[in-house]
Amino acid sequence: MSKHATSADGDAVISLRKVTAELGSRPVLRGIDLTVGCGEVVALLGANGSGKSTAVRSIIGQVPVSGGDIELFGTPRRRFRDWARVGYVPQRTTAAGGVPATISEVVASGRLSRARFG
Repeated sequence: MSKHATSADGDAVISLRKVTAELGSRPVLRGIDLTVGCGEVVALLGANGSGKSTAVRSIIGQVPVSGGDIELFGTPRRRFRDWARVGYVPQRTTAAGGVPATISEVVASGRLSRARFG
């Protein structure tokens, strides 16, 4: 999958080029290309175990990549430090089930500015 949209400053918000990753010794991502521009909404679709969550976790540095390049806002992920611009709210089916939360609370819980990734 490959798109070539860019943000207002000319750089893609998220860019993956030929990204590969393994979980244990099992290859999960193989040569992924994806570019997401400012204002775009992107859906990752696929069967359970197809690598959707691994792709997202690779973008934020929770899963190491074994090949390829990832950039956030035009900066290689390994040098990216502006985590206040990035949020990640993982899918949880059991941990928070039944705990009431407002949309603002859910979004605030995904802020990565206090976490250190990469």
